[in-house]
Amino acid sequence: MKYALARMCFHEGNDRNGNSRVRNISVADMLAADGTMLQDAVTHWRQNLIAFHHELLSMQPSLSNVETYDVSAWLGA
Repeated sequence: MKYALARMCFHEGNDRNGNSRVRNISVADMLAADGTMLQDAVTHWRQNLIAFHHELLSMQPSLSNVETYDVSAWLGA
């Protein structure tokens, strides 16, 4: 879960052969986050990783109605 939140993938269209072009951006140091709880993971600029993703969702009007859930208990966090 942390890895997926820390390494964001963006589709940038297709190449001339029709293959997807994907750009990966690392927003957190996964080595530093290893062994920590998800709620304690932070971005490279020291923002809480979960708060960062909530902020991203809130900035996109088409996603303003997306419901988020705290699944910490299910993950055993």
